[in-house]
Amino acid sequence: MSAALLTAYAVGGGIPPATYEALRVHEDGVVRAVVGNAWPFGAPQDEAGSYEHRLEDGELAALAAVLSDPALGEASSRPEELTADAGRCQLRLGDDRDVVWSASAPAPEPLGPVVERLRAVLAAARRHPAGAVALALEAPATAGAGEALPLGITLRNPGREPVALAQPGDAGRLRARVRRVEGEVGGRPDLEALVAAEPVALPPGAIPAGLPGGSEQTIAGEVALAAPGRWRVDVLARLDADLPYEGETVRLECVMLAGPVVVTVGA
Repeated sequence: MSAALLTAYAVGGGIPPATYEALRVHEDGVVRAVVGNAWPFGAPQDEAGSYEHRLEDGELAALAAVLSDPALGEASSRPEELTADAGRCQLRLGDDRDVVWSASAPAPEPLGPVVERLRAVLAAARRHPAGAVALALEAPATAGAGEALPLGITLRNPGREPVALAQPGDAGRLRARVRRVEGEVGGRPDLEALVAAEPVALPPGAIPAGLPGGSEQTIAGEVALAAPGRWRVDVLARLDADLPYEGETVRLECVMLAGPVVVTVGA
């Protein structure tokens, strides 16, 4: 049984696929987090899942001290009006009051230090997956114009508990964005562009029904490359997963991004 809740922090909503990061910290130092889509602030963005660990005594004391600052009582519960589809952040304070603000705005004063510390706690929790799905992409370094480019798309569970994947069919669950590039290639994949990208061609039943803890499965897909040049490839996975949480399971859409891989296409 969990100890009493010390604080909770969440980011959610926005244009689909919606952001979803939820963190709960208990008075005994146990931290639990569930992340379905870490875009745009969280990391890593190639993984989603359920996470759990325990804070060291010093870390817990430091967090409790920040939360006990009397100035927090001056924070407005809703500093601005939010539309129904707006992304929002929510923080539970020690007086059992929730403060809600736009995900596109900084935390209202004087909540900045609390949110900064909780983001660090969330990042640390994500190094301790209970059950998760991580996405990786591989592709040949070279290809011929007009050929189908084979993709190796790996789904891995870095956690200790199994994760069931409950997607209704494979169509559109994996998408790839291919675009011509010049010079140095870097930066994270663009979620909004990937949502509108073409589905990866997959054989029937390619996406597994689940991933035991510590296991992985590579899916063979392909995309077309029409013209010579250097091309950047990124992939998006959107999978409904049953994640372990406090001895039960929670179903959540897991949104993961991987890339870039750069492919040189000859004439």
